[in-house]
Amino acid sequence: MKALKNILIVILIAALGFLGYLFYKNISENKDTNKNTIVEEKENPENEDEDIAVDEKNINDLKEYLLEDISMVIVDLRDIDSYNEGHIEGAISIPFEKIEELSQTNLLDKEQNIYVYSGTKEDSDKGAKALTKLGYTNVHSLGSIDEYEGEKIN
Repeated sequence: MKALKNILIVILIAALGFLGYLFYKNISENKDTNKNTIVEEKENPENEDEDIAVDEKNINDLKEYLLEDISMVIVDLRDIDSYNEGHIEGAISIPFEKIEELSQTNLLDKEQNIYVYSGTKEDSDKGAKALTKLGYTNVHSLGSIDEYEGEKIN
């Protein structure tokens, strides 16, 4: 019985070691991918953003979008002062200048629905393109908060 217990402990330790190796290997591959992406972005011309399609949605249909996908995220791309003056309920503040930092975090799931808005439609579209360029696959531009007919909270 004691021999069987020792064998099980050795197998468990080996399995944990193997999982640790796979985890380390995955992290290393992701770091290499991020480095390549940054280099490619620097080498590509700035006009490349024009090729990225933006899925534009009506900002006043947010309730419908929420009913379709309860896990969606609403992102306010304006500066923090504008956000504090009034924003859509449930929106998180990620100022446009901070979008690049998202690639360093796991704040947003790259596959979840992300709805962005800003002070202007152009800025909202620009933010949606930036997120798409970072690998987020379901980004939707809501346009300007000035078009929002619902209640804004602060």
